[in-house]
Formats: sequence, structure tokens, C-alpha cells
Amino acid sequence: MTENDLNMIEKHRSLHEKIKGEKEWKNIIPMISEEWKITKPAKSYLIQNIERKFQIQLPKELLTLYDQTNGVKDQFSYDLIFPVEVLIEKNTEMRTYDGFKDLYMPFDNILFIGEYGNGDLFGYPINMNRKIRNRFIFIWNHENDSRKWASMSIIDLFIRAKCGFFD
Repeated sequence: MTENDLNMIEKHRSLHEKIKGEKEWKNIIPMISEEWKITKPAKSYLIQNIERKFQIQLPKELLTLYDQTNGVKDQFSYDLIFPVEVLIEKNTEMRTYDGFKDLYMPFDNILFIGEYGNGDLFGYPINMNRKIRNRFIFIWNHENDSRKWASMSIIDLFIRAKCGFFD
């Protein structure tokens, strides 16, 4: 491992320790980065539209976040977590755009929830029973269509993004 790798790992560990026990997203997010932006809570009818349109039940962690903020923007104004309206729009586009049909595997088994700013998207895997079984988040690479494990939760996703794990 390089010194840079060790520094990222230590920063990751210390941020997890810093927010340990905190439950409110409005407190957690500034503890990870004061440059990130939160907004007003998402409208509940829009959250219900996600569940109805994509025939899934959203994980509690994402519902709790949307109860407190309609998305999270990083310091470059990329949506680490999409506002609800953008989540619906992006997932609809990824599933229906004809230009993607010959280029990528189907997107019906992933619910995209955010972006990293380089074209790659974060999402929850959806199993064949239309369930999001756990809080694991994957990253979809737009260049090679790979889908790899990215984090064990939204909090871990934020910390990994802040530490540069996805650069």
C-alpha cells in the first residue's frame, strides 16, 4: 500500500469515528464536509412516486435522509444523493433511452441514487423479487458498464467520497 492509500484509510476511519452515534443528517453531512449542501426535506408524495413507479420499497436510510433533505450536493454541485425528482428522471432515462439498449446491460436491477461527477452513478441493487435487500451501494462505471460494490451505507458512501476512494 502507498502512503496515500494509508492516509485515505485513516481519514475514512477517523470520519466514521467522528460521526459515530449521530442520527440527524443535518448534523452528519457538515461533519463530513462543510462544503456540501443540503436542502429542504423531500415531498412525501414524490417519495411515494419512486416506490410506485419502480415497484420497490426504499431503504429506511434513504427515506430518513429524504425526510431531512431532498438530496445532497458536493462541493462541485454534483448530486451525491439525487433530489427525488432527479432520481425519478434519471432512473426512467436509464431504463428507457434507446441509445443505451445496445451499449449497456439493463438497468432494471439497480436504483440510481446519486452521481460522482465523472459520469459514474451510485445505486442500490434490486433483486429479482424487486427488493433492495440491504444498504450496500454499488457504483456503475459508464465507460465499461461495470457495477462494483462501493459502500456499506449512505454514510459510508459520503465518507468514501470525501476521502477520495472513487477518484
